[in-house]
Parts: sequence; C-alpha cells; structure tokens
Amino acid sequence: MRCSNSSKYFISSFMFLNFRDMGFSSLTKFPNVRKMLRMTQDRKDLSVAQVAIILVCSPRHVLNLISAGHFPNAYKMNPGKRSVYRIPRKDVDAFLRLRKK
Repeated sequence: MRCSNSSKYFISSFMFLNFRDMGFSSLTKFPNVRKMLRMTQDRKDLSVAQVAIILVCSPRHVLNLISAGHFPNAYKMNPGKRSVYRIPRKDVDAFLRLRKK
C-alpha cells in the first residue's frame, strides 16, 4: 500500500505526539494534520484502518498481525464473519516499541 505525502506527514506527526521518547520528528505545523490528531488522540481503541496508517502497512497485514497474536487485546465489535476489529492503543504502542528495538 503506497501512501501519499500528506499521509506520511500524518503518520510522522501522530507517532511524535504519542512516542516522543522514540525520537520521531514533529510535523504538526500542517493544519490538516493537527485536525486529524485531535480526532484520534483521545480514542482508546483504534480501527484496523487507523492502525494500518500508523504502521504504514495494509489493513490485511494488520488482520494477519491480529491472527498471529501481536495484538492480544484486539476484539470484534459484533460476533460474525465480517465483523470489525478494534485494537487498544496500548497494544499498538507496545508493538511499535518492540518493532523499534
């Protein structure tokens, strides 16, 4: 999955606000990025698409990571075959810390 330049700015800024100790640079001077950050910053649980943006991968890869057990607290919103997953932010933070090492 290729990302446009604007989504790369969003990804870098999002990571900086949540992971300052990891050394990511700030790109929050862009108004659209600030708006996106405000919308997702207070959420405890993220969708598969939001996690895919953070990890710079496809949503299918995020689903594979869930199946492999990398997000142990991920849950389905409704029981069913085509249900939507939610992933707790703390699981994403832990995964990024492990991947950074």
